[in-house]
Amino acid sequence: MTGQRSPGKGEDRSVSLGEESAADGGGVAGATTADTVEEAERSISELCASDWGLWRAFTANLQTLGAHLGRYELTEESKGRVGTLLGIIEEEPEAFG
Repeated sequence: MTGQRSPGKGEDRSVSLGEESAADGGGVAGATTADTVEEAERSISELCASDWGLWRAFTANLQTLGAHLGRYELTEESKGRVGTLLGIIEEEPEAFG
């Protein structure tokens, strides 16, 4: 965790990944797709570490999704990202408890 205060009930929990740029189709200015994905994974894991309910919802849904990936026409890389994100969330130190 970064030591930031967790949002309280009713507070904004949105995650900003940077400023959007019209020149690159609305993505994060100067960021590659890998940078954006890595930042999103880090933000998700930090949010989950600070909120047990959110952690539980994310991990349960990722586990269910992982169990049903065979139903979808996805690349192996895309399928692997579900497990990768679940691992990143599990590795983040818990701020609750």
